[in-house]
This record gives sequence, C-alpha cells and structure tokens, in this order.
Amino acid sequence: MSASVRKVLLMLAAKAVLAGQILVALVWVVVSARGFPVAHPMFWGGVGLPAVLVVASLVALFGPKRLAEGVLLALPAGWGAAGLSFLLVFLDTGGPVGLLCLGGAVVTGVLAAGIVGRPEDLRIAALLGFLAGLAGAGAAPSQRGPAATTRPAGGSMETSPSVPRTFEAGALWLHLNPALEFVSVSPDRFWTVFARGPTPATACTEREQPAPGQLALDVRCRVAEATWSHLNHWTTFEVNGHSDLAVSFSPMPDVVVPVEPFDYPVGRPATFAWLGDDGRLRLSRARSAEKGPFEELGSGPLGPDEPLVVTLHDAGQPVLEIELADFAAQASTALSPTAGWGVAQNAIEFVRLYERSDAPATFWVTLAGTSVGRGFQSVGHAPGVYRNRVSVRSL
Repeated sequence: MSASVRKVLLMLAAKAVLAGQILVALVWVVVSARGFPVAHPMFWGGVGLPAVLVVASLVALFGPKRLAEGVLLALPAGWGAAGLSFLLVFLDTGGPVGLLCLGGAVVTGVLAAGIVGRPEDLRIAALLGFLAGLAGAGAAPSQRGPAATTRPAGGSMETSPSVPRTFEAGALWLHLNPALEFVSVSPDRFWTVFARGPTPATACTEREQPAPGQLALDVRCRVAEATWSHLNHWTTFEVNGHSDLAVSFSPMPDVVVPVEPFDYPVGRPATFAWLGDDGRLRLSRARSAEKGPFEELGSGPLGPDEPLVVTLHDAGQPVLEIELADFAAQASTALSPTAGWGVAQNAIEFVRLYERSDAPATFWVTLAGTSVGRGFQSVGHAPGVYRNRVSVRSL
C-alpha cells in the first residue's frame, strides 16, 4: 500500500472516530442528569466535559490546520488521562471504563501519529495536550460519590431482631418493614452497575412500644462503615385493601395526591416527596418517569426534630397515619447526583403497582439514595446507628 493511500485511509478513519466522539458526547449529555450549578462535579461530568469533546472534535474536523493538528495530537492525552483516572480513583470497579478510555487513547494516538507526525506548531500541540490531560483527569472524580451526609442518631442496639409487621385498619392493611437495607452498593463510590460481590447486610434490632390501637416500634440499625449505594430503603410499606388510595404529608396536609402507577425508564411521571437543605419538605412530580425537571406540587416546613406524618386516604377519607419520628433528623439534604434540579438525596417514593385503582401500593423511604433521576451514581450513609421510631395508627 502506497504512503498516499495509507494516509487517505487514516484520514477517513480519523474523521469516523471524530464523528463517533461527537455522537457519543451528545448521547451522553442526553442521558445524563442535568440541572446542576456550574461548580458541581456533575455539571462537568454530564455536560462540561462532553461539550469540550464535541468542540475539540469539530475543530479537528474543520478548524485551521495548526489548531486541528494540535487537537488531534492532544486527544490521546485526554483519553489516556481519563483511563488512568478511572483506574486509580476506582480501584475496585473502574477497570472496564478505564480500559475503554485507554483503548481510545491508543486509537487516537495511532491516527494522530499517522496523519500529523510532527506538527507545524509544537507549542500549540503541547498546550492542547496539557489541557486535554487535565480535562481527562477530571472525568473519574466527577463520577465519584460525594461524602456521606446522613446523620445517624446513635444510641444502643436493642435485643430483639427487627422483623416486618402487618397492621390492619378495617379493610385496609399495611405491611411494614422498618429496617435499613441496602440493595445495590459500590465498594469505591463509583456506579453500582460495575460493582460485584454481595450487598452488605445491616444488623437491625427493635423494641415494640405497646400502645392501644396502634403499632409503635423503635428500630435501630447499625452501619459498620461508610456505605455508598444507588438503591436502599430505610422504611418500606405496602398498602392493600383500599379502593382508591391517596397520600398527604404533615408539612402540607392540604395537598393530597393520588398514588398512581408510573413508567420506567420514560413515560408516566412519578410523584415523590423530599426534604431540602432549607428545612422544607417538597412534593414533586417528574417530567417523565422519575426524571426531571420537576414540578413542585406543594411544600411545608419540617424541622430536624419534627416527626414526619404520612397520611393515607381512601376514597377521599383519611384512614391511616404512619409517623416517622427520625426521618428529618437523619436524612441527607445534599444534592442528589442523579436527580439534579436542586433535589436532595433523600426521598419518599410511592407507586400503585397496577392500573386498577384498588391495586397494591408501595412506599419507599430513603435517607440517601439515587433512585430518582438518571444514572447509577452512589451516595453515602455515614457509619453509626440509625434510629427509626415508627408508629402506625388508624383514623
């Protein structure tokens, strides 16, 4: 093969790679969570770095020769730095992404060496290579789970193991699980889809507090070490026997919303409540499935020492109350890396499981998780004993 033919083929391959980079970056922006301030790592991980890659690829395709050459030679530095950062920041789970980025460095390096060789302006190439390396090195830290900001109440453990309970109120009955349980965790604060191995079990004990006409429990769960997870629940309850279920929350008792099905990953929107760092509980509805932007349906103050009361309504009448005395005191109000748009890591999610108005409904209460939004990023639970004083009473 002649040198001229080989160079033409390399040019075609480079154009295909650059076009592929643009496509991947644009898709990444579409599927990533948005609505973060510019200073937040998720802005750069979801929008900033992909935008840099798009601009660089366009310059390499259509820019002046000296600048285009500099970009072509800088791309291997960016991909290589990104690969090394994923391998070093995420020692347990960063291998697949790190090796993929290093593969990108090899491909772009071979193409750049074959097309450019020695650039006309070595200073531009060196400067762009340095900047590309800095940008690539920031890729992994932008995806690292933030520091754990839950606030375990502490205290001693009880003697009896915690078990799910059932509470009946007429035709309606509620199946309650008041134990903190992790569903998907990350050993190194990366996306949980890359994690392997068992999910750690949490030791939970309880003490029942007898009260006429109600179920009252004091549950303690010990988290031995800081744990980063995508999905978990601090309390869950399933409701059956209703004809048309709705829910309200004590900080905004006049805002009553139906418990309805929602779709995943897109479609009918989810409704959920969450506590912000301004001390207000908000009821929000997603734009599609559980993804933002979010419409606020109501809000009200909830102090750290105030109990959160969830009231269940059936056919327009309040029928059952679930009081969570320790939710506000322990929940993380830091920004969720998957929700965006100012939504915090804690959430009270609920869904009716089927189309029928009398179908079972499930509620999940989490102190810190990333179920709401886009992605599999992990957030942390600080080590310590988490308390859950929960009571259920009929109305």
